Amino acid sequence: MKADKESRGIMLETYEATVQGDHIEWGQSRPPQVEANQKIKVSVTVLEEAQPAPPGEALFAILNRLAATDVYKLFGDPLEWQREQREDRPLPGRE
Repeated sequence: MKADKESRGIMLETYEATVQGDHIEWGQSRPPQVEANQKIKVSVTVLEEAQPAPPGEALFAILNRLAATDVYKLFGDPLEWQREQREDRPLPGRE
């Protein structure tokens, strides 16, 4: 339909708006005809909003994928690394 209108010299413009019932609430910009209180013909496309996953679910999925890769094996023994960082020495009687 867009190509048909363009071939007849009609220019289509896109504006963001919210429809509630039979009322249109325009976004940041609006057609000049609205400002002049003129009737305008519109075609409305309903956009489906993405439903975000709860924050805990997304993090849980990421951590599960990470755990499945055995990535921790690349870094060696974590206790050894900690000792090196803190320059631990054995305590007397606690070896």
